[in-house]
Amino acid sequence: KGKESAEALGNSLNETSESLAQDNIPGKAVDPDSLTLEEYKAMTPEQQEAWRQAKMKDAFDRGLLAPVTTKDGLTAYVAAPLQSDFQGLIDGLEAEGYQIDTMYGYYPRPTVSGKSWSKHSNGMALDINPAANGYFSRSSTGGLTITDMPSNTSAIASANNLGWGGNWTNYTDAMHFSAASGERGQYQWGNNPDVYQ
Repeated sequence: KGKESAEALGNSLNETSESLAQDNIPGKAVDPDSLTLEEYKAMTPEQQEAWRQAKMKDAFDRGLLAPVTTKDGLTAYVAAPLQSDFQGLIDGLEAEGYQIDTMYGYYPRPTVSGKSWSKHSNGMALDINPAANGYFSRSSTGGLTITDMPSNTSAIASANNLGWGGNWTNYTDAMHFSAASGERGQYQWGNNPDVYQ
């Protein structure tokens, strides 16, 4: 099913990729692999979406992504070398009886603050059940992590080389699991929009 999805995405994005290369982006012609954060911010929302779609097509075409799946068949994509880590997380949460209703993995974009590339851009992050596991400042929650995750979620994440946003110091992002060392995971990767390899 993942290969069919990738082919469908590729077929539907051929025109988008071509138009992206022709759009007038300040600074230079857009190459999905060399866009800076500043260039991304200078784009219109339509140009940003076209770039994102071209980036996703390229990642699928090059086989850089791999699926992770819940027992109910819900699927998200992460960087291929991290597939077993994220699948281990999903399996561990489900073994505790946790129901995963939504999850999001690879998606090229900046962070919410816009100051750096999101680890979702690298296929190094997975968000699970965001409606019940939001992003809050610790001061607004009295220092608590607002979550419906199992009490041993941190241990499950750590056992799979991942950091959990529920453990962050100034903010809590309990939906967010990351393989990136800057987010308490075990893997190093720069601040760029490229898929981890």
